[in-house]
Amino acid sequence: MFNPKNEQIKLIAKSNPNVIQQLENFFDRNTNVYIDFANVLGWQKKLNWRVDIVRLKEFLDSFSSIKIIMKILFCGVETVTLPILLLTFLLQIKD
Repeated sequence: MFNPKNEQIKLIAKSNPNVIQQLENFFDRNTNVYIDFANVLGWQKKLNWRVDIVRLKEFLDSFSSIKIIMKILFCGVETVTLPILLLTFLLQIKD
C-alpha cells in the first residue's frame, strides 16, 4: 500500500496515479531494495541527473511492503571518501 511520506510525494503521486498503481503492483509483497551507489553515481554523470538519496528513501518508505529500505553498497569509491559518504548518508536517513 502506498502512503506518501511528505507533501511533495503526495503531489507527484496525485499527478501520476498510473505509475503509483504500477509500483504498488510491483511491490505487492515484502521487498528488499539494494542499491549499488557506485552505479548511481555513474548514471548521474552519464544521464546528467542528480539522485537525492534522502528523497529516494522517503519515496521508498511510502510503500508499506518495503521492509528494508536500502542497503547502500559503495563499490569503486576511493577509500578516502568512503567514510565521508557513508557518514553523510547515515546522518541524512537517520529517523
